[in-house]
Amino acid sequence: MNSNFYYGVKPYRGDDTLRKDGKVARRQLKELKNFHRLTYSPLIESETLRVERHNAEGFCYIIRFYMMSSWAKKRKSMYVAVACGVIFLSVLIPFLIIYNDSPTCFDGKRNNNEQGVDCGGNCAILCTPDLIKPIVLWERVFRVLPGVYNTVAYIENPNISAHVRRAQYIFKLYDADNTLIIEKIGTTFIPPKKTFGIFEGGIDTGEHIPTRVTFEFTHDLVWEKDAGDNPEVSVDNALLSKTDTKPRIDARLTNTSLRPVSNVEAVAIIFDTEGVAIGASRTFVDYLEKNEVMNIVFTWPEPFETG
Repeated sequence: MNSNFYYGVKPYRGDDTLRKDGKVARRQLKELKNFHRLTYSPLIESETLRVERHNAEGFCYIIRFYMMSSWAKKRKSMYVAVACGVIFLSVLIPFLIIYNDSPTCFDGKRNNNEQGVDCGGNCAILCTPDLIKPIVLWERVFRVLPGVYNTVAYIENPNISAHVRRAQYIFKLYDADNTLIIEKIGTTFIPPKKTFGIFEGGIDTGEHIPTRVTFEFTHDLVWEKDAGDNPEVSVDNALLSKTDTKPRIDARLTNTSLRPVSNVEAVAIIFDTEGVAIGASRTFVDYLEKNEVMNIVFTWPEPFETG
């Protein structure tokens, strides 16, 4: 069997195969980081890792003191401190509102050197008209077991230095009568200038057999300048085996970055000799130290469907 593989490594986001053996204006960027830290899971902090393709025999491998003599003195000091605090705030806040009118990237106005309202120029947020929408190259649904399916969308981001920290999407699976069977909603990170796979696995369709799937991003994408400091992870030494029974890929994941990476999701896509995707699987890695090498595994419970 002459097939091709794609390996994609990106932030954590079925037959999900769990590994068992194993920021640009300083003010805005700081506020963006605080916003994401307070609002979302720490997984979104992972950068997308490099997509790697490797050739092997028949295959292409494409993550805050008072010390007083008595309680009376202590209480008096506390009362004085509270009173002073109230007076300070009542004076400071109106002063800031009246006199602090310097432009920011969050004031709802186009000022400073912004190219749009709170976007472009020194702002971390980029103006949408200056960017190209992500391209959905294809979407596929793959049978894993009777009534259980995986689905993948293959996406290209043509923008060289722009990423989306949190992109919401939806998969819709349909049967042969074009009846909607199920929807799967999720979020992902869109890396700059990369082609990558978005995977949803272990989808239970009951007695329905999906014959096609659609994919789309469901909300306006918020593009940010990319600082070019994304973690780099490579995949090599990949080996496909047991294709006639329970296919399995063993590979080696290496963190070539200068810092640790965490919450890594790796997706493997199988292509036939015509370049058509015939299977996909996913595995997770919780943490990789810099220069750490780890073995990863992708598995399927049945042979791939071809033809």
